[in-house]
Amino acid sequence: MKHILLVSFLGLSLAACQDSEFEKMRQSYGEMTTLAGMGKEDKDQNSWKSAYEGKPATEVELSNPHITMRDNRGNHYIADKQSNRILKVDPRGIITTFAGTGRDEHNLDQGKATEVSLDYPNGLFVQPNGIVYILDNYNRRVCKVDKKGYLTTLFEDPDGFHHGRGLWVNPRGNLIYYVGSGRNSRLMKWTPKGGCEEIADGLYDLAYLTVDAKGNILITEQGANKVHRISPDGKTRKVIAGNGTTDDPIDGKPTTEIGLHEVRSIALRRDSSYFLCTHKGGDVIFVDSKGIANTFIHGSGSGNVWEGDGEPVTTPGEKISEPRAVTLAPNGNLIITCNDNGFVRVVKKR
Repeated sequence: MKHILLVSFLGLSLAACQDSEFEKMRQSYGEMTTLAGMGKEDKDQNSWKSAYEGKPATEVELSNPHITMRDNRGNHYIADKQSNRILKVDPRGIITTFAGTGRDEHNLDQGKATEVSLDYPNGLFVQPNGIVYILDNYNRRVCKVDKKGYLTTLFEDPDGFHHGRGLWVNPRGNLIYYVGSGRNSRLMKWTPKGGCEEIADGLYDLAYLTVDAKGNILITEQGANKVHRISPDGKTRKVIAGNGTTDDPIDGKPTTEIGLHEVRSIALRRDSSYFLCTHKGGDVIFVDSKGIANTFIHGSGSGNVWEGDGEPVTTPGEKISEPRAVTLAPNGNLIITCNDNGFVRVVKKR
């Protein structure tokens, strides 16, 4: 009788595990591939060459890529900071310059995107229809590139940005959230009528942000190892992930009880679950709709780890290092921009 009960208990436990949000999400993804980059030794310099134009994206060196997003047509856009460019990988896997001249200067406020210089573009936001917004870091401006490839400057912030990175734009393009300057960085809002306005301050080393269905801003506080939810008016804020430590996260724990070592990016799913990536932790973490965290992809917080191509993402072992950003493509693919040496990896949705 005891054996029957034990078997029944184990069977129920296994079924519960298989039916968990994490396990369902995990099984919904297939293999991991490399979209762009082949790694390099000299991390902190512009490695772009004119010969790279029109080549397969896996045969070029990227220059500190910071975030990658995809449109509805299968084009991927990469904010390649050190090359002072936004790069585009088309559905065939061919890479070209989408915006920027490669020169770190401010030459024009508008014009053909490949004729307007960008200076350390650290952030971007891509609408599904292919309109691209660029956080032109050292030029202290946000630009828009339309479907015809024409760039216009939407606004300038004289105080600048905090390392660039955080940028979110609503579908109409008339509401933009971004991260303002300063070590104790500020959450900022721009509208055509109100201009640049501060929503929240006193946050330590902010990185990326997104917006939920209720209009709340979810933002990663990299320097404090936490994630906040902030109301649209900035009057209320709540820590929704991270206990402030650099400890390794423990699977199956509430997200507010785990360490998130330099949490950098957040990608929100339709059911309110989301992905996080930790730069120094090196991992991609899944948080279910109940706030329970599990590591989805194991990685390293240093080095030049690049493993797992062509294998199921569920295969054990470290596959990435120093992830900078996670984003979700319109088709559900998970896009991971990682590593100073420069790789963009994709986990395909089944």
